[in-house]
Amino acid sequence: LVPYSTKYRYLRHSSYWARAVRFHNGVMAKSAAAVEVGVALAAAAVAAYTAWNCLTGTDKQQDEEQEQVAPVSKPTMRGHSKTQKLVAPVRKPELLLALEKEAKFVKFLPREECYELGDLVCALPHNKLRTAARATVVGPLEEHPPHPGLRYKIRYSKSGKEFHARGTNLTKCYRGTEDPNVLVCYETDEFRRLARTQVGEGQKVLEIGTCRGHGAIKMAEAGGRVLAVDKFEHYLEDAIQIWRTKQPSAGTIEFRCVDPINNPDRLAELQTDSDGTVSPFDVVFFDINGTRELETVLELLRDVLQVLNPPLTVIKSKRLFDVL
Repeated sequence: LVPYSTKYRYLRHSSYWARAVRFHNGVMAKSAAAVEVGVALAAAAVAAYTAWNCLTGTDKQQDEEQEQVAPVSKPTMRGHSKTQKLVAPVRKPELLLALEKEAKFVKFLPREECYELGDLVCALPHNKLRTAARATVVGPLEEHPPHPGLRYKIRYSKSGKEFHARGTNLTKCYRGTEDPNVLVCYETDEFRRLARTQVGEGQKVLEIGTCRGHGAIKMAEAGGRVLAVDKFEHYLEDAIQIWRTKQPSAGTIEFRCVDPINNPDRLAELQTDSDGTVSPFDVVFFDINGTRELETVLELLRDVLQVLNPPLTVIKSKRLFDVL
């Protein structure tokens, strides 16, 4: 082994060092020449592209296409917006057009802050689902010192106490009469928020596609009598275990293994309670995978509206949300 200092002196005072220097200079010179050629070719390509657009009128066509591109902002639970660009509006399927004649569809925007006097809302102090409670808006949006910012004056339904709440901490409760009776959301967090806020105490609720029961538990915490169905038994076993570990709540949950997509005739059987009584559902939720084919979602919605006809139906479907 030769020490580094000895090797360095050997290379510096020998022809090897001179050859290395010449090789390095040659590579650098060729690289500079290649860069100049590349810049010249790029400039020529830009000039040719511009001339072609002037002759064919492609620029005008692109401008017209850009005018059709509309940014779509989807508010999230944290208040940020994800902007998506749609090159062209999606054409609605014939089945959706037919369903819109029978039901009123509305997109759920969790950060909507416009409420009117008398609106039934669900207040979420500190934006926590566990603390959700129903209230009525009794005062307009205005300043209420010493509280910062603009707030609504609300009155809680149970206690009768009044409170000043931010609009972002309120969610409107849709009752399905004059309000829309089909509510469509985009994200799982939004679906669980609706599960906690759109169910009243003592209401009968159906959830299709409960999976591990997280949404059904939110409905039971609100005081609902929940029937949760799924086609996979192992998911239902997990849901039962999770439900047993939760603290006792005001509501109840019954789990059943049913596949209403492939067996729509069984939807009518779901209205029969465990004691044999038949009563309609107040709210129907279903989440059969947020990216499920739009045709499958619409077919299930058609069966739900025809057989069960609930006052309010809540759907989580990204494809349906985008096409509305």
